[in-house]
Amino acid sequence: MKKKILKVIQKYTLKIYKNKKIEKKSFQELGIDSLKTVEMIAEFENKFKIQFSDKELNRKAFQSVDNFIKVILKKL
Repeated sequence: MKKKILKVIQKYTLKIYKNKKIEKKSFQELGIDSLKTVEMIAEFENKFKIQFSDKELNRKAFQSVDNFIKVILKKL
């Protein structure tokens, strides 16, 4: 499941990160701006049939890809 999640996230990163380990990187480091973040969240909600609350999508969730993956895995 983690690989599927990473594959979606990598679609929204800068091209230099497409085939690299990104788990410890922040969304800002990966070039994922606020618009891309909203699009990515919508894709996760549609793809995995989940809904995120504002509380779940806090600043800590976006400090690293690992943190965001943990949020998603809790919803599944």
